Amino acid sequence: MIKEYRTIRQLSGTLLTVDRVTGVTCGELGELLLPDGGIRRCRIQEITGETAVVELLESSTGIHPSRCKIRFLGDPLRLAVSEDMLGRVFNGLGDPIDGAPAILPEAYRDIGAISINPIARDYPARPIRTGLSAVDGLTPLCLGQTLTICSSPGLPHGQLVSQIFRQATLADGDGERFAVVFAAVGVSFDEADFFLQELRRAGAAARTVSFLSPAGDPAGARATAFQMALTAAEYLAFERDMQVLVLLTDLAGYAEALGETNSVAGELPIRISSGFASLCERAGCRADRRGSITLLSLLTLPEDDRSSPVRELAGCAADGRLVLSQELHRAGIDPPVDALASRSHVTGWKSPLDGTQADRAAAVSQLLEAYATGWERRNLMHTLGEGALTQTELPFVHFADAFERRYIAQNSNEPRSSEQTERLGWELLSLLPRHELKRLTPEQLKRIPDGSQESALHSK
Repeated sequence: MIKEYRTIRQLSGTLLTVDRVTGVTCGELGELLLPDGGIRRCRIQEITGETAVVELLESSTGIHPSRCKIRFLGDPLRLAVSEDMLGRVFNGLGDPIDGAPAILPEAYRDIGAISINPIARDYPARPIRTGLSAVDGLTPLCLGQTLTICSSPGLPHGQLVSQIFRQATLADGDGERFAVVFAAVGVSFDEADFFLQELRRAGAAARTVSFLSPAGDPAGARATAFQMALTAAEYLAFERDMQVLVLLTDLAGYAEALGETNSVAGELPIRISSGFASLCERAGCRADRRGSITLLSLLTLPEDDRSSPVRELAGCAADGRLVLSQELHRAGIDPPVDALASRSHVTGWKSPLDGTQADRAAAVSQLLEAYATGWERRNLMHTLGEGALTQTELPFVHFADAFERRYIAQNSNEPRSSEQTERLGWELLSLLPRHELKRLTPEQLKRIPDGSQESALHSK
């Protein structure tokens, strides 16, 4: 029998304190009953003795604690799942907001974080071809990987993500079923609509599940939207054998929501770290399932703040990060991917490297080392003048310019194949003296084309 309590002591922000509560558990879903018959959903956040701290998942407007009742339903917050979710738009609590009726559920799934057992995990080894040299060549993206895109306001991160959606293919994918799960937290409707329009443009709208929780939603609802998205992705990937690509935007809004709920409770926002980690742990490949979850999360921080703890926490939780640069954007490099700050912990090679893969890995290592040297020497030249550089250092400056202009910069409508990206890398290395390419073996040096210095330097 469900009990109704009239022992609500206080309302602080979005948190209710309820006394003399028995037989309940943390995470349990509840309903706040208003005097006018209205119902607001809530969830138990903390229990101390017979006192429960309850988090409102909906608006706290018009609530008078002494005039309200509360009841607990004995179940956690669940999401109704079925393949009918595809093509639909929901709010942060899983309710349809696209004007269509509720879906006919095949099951209800607890949105609580259930990470994949490490023993059951399969290594991300199937490369996703994005057509972007800065990704495919330098920071590979594989099926089941988690990747954080770090950006700041004004940078074209939306265009970059939409380009990945439009161009992403599996190198060995035949007969695969694909789905997209998109979740937007703490963003404006215009920003969310941009991504939805891009998904329609890519022809992916009919196979996309969307969850929107804008900045005006209560913190509790914003904090659950990403969990809803991963729950939907788990169902599609591991129960319907789909390859699911998840896009979460924006991690800054998610961190703010977690911080709000904890600061109201008088705690430090320690859930930010565990929250990011729990999202990433739910993505991946399972050895006993055909489907997978690949997670792309977008983090935008003002003024390109690279010292933000949110950025560090997000980067540590993911398998890699792609960093966008204001400096490159001002220089007209599009996409403005900072190759030196970006990294991927997944190579896409599950077994020991064969000769071709070893050559490719060595070339990428040499490209990044040469670019780092050229970037440093170019900054020195801008400060002290070209006369401060030796004749050995000048080629590295020319290489850095060509690397940004030809390798990183790329027309959004002209995807490159893996072969084109690899060939371009070898051509650019021809700008440097062979004796400076210390990361390449004599056999690998033979792969650098002769007589291509001028074309590598001046080609667009």
